[in-house]
Amino acid sequence: MNPIISLIFQLLDERIRQDIVTAIVLSLKRNDKFVSGETAASIFARSEFSGDNYSVLAGGNEVLRYIVEGKPAGTKLPMRLFNGEWELMPALARWKAIRGVTIPDYLLARSIAENEREGVDIAAEAIRIFNKESFIRLNQNLRTLVAREITRELKVIYGELAA
Repeated sequence: MNPIISLIFQLLDERIRQDIVTAIVLSLKRNDKFVSGETAASIFARSEFSGDNYSVLAGGNEVLRYIVEGKPAGTKLPMRLFNGEWELMPALARWKAIRGVTIPDYLLARSIAENEREGVDIAAEAIRIFNKESFIRLNQNLRTLVAREITRELKVIYGELAA
């Protein structure tokens, strides 16, 4: 990869990853999916440079996986035995408390286990959000970085006359 292009991607990388995480959270909200602070905080974007390629892998916790992948009908109850008592799995109990769901734990767990939940394709929406919200800003940042790097390189080559 061209050294200047590589440098530019490295300088923009953190911003790109932050904007991708933001786009995923916005995509979930636009699809009417409740995103707790815990789920939002679990979303990550990791980047990799390989030759002339730059790629980003995004993911999150089990709640995000459940939202994206869905689940078939007839799964086991999302409950556990804790100190001799059956209780909702911790992530589901937090969701229930945050959402203010008032039905009994067992009925909620049984409904979740018995019914199929279709996954939500958030990738396409997240890409649209990223392109719309971030691309213009990244292009502006790119122009600024390129101008700064060219000026710095010219200073190195020609001394302070290029300033």
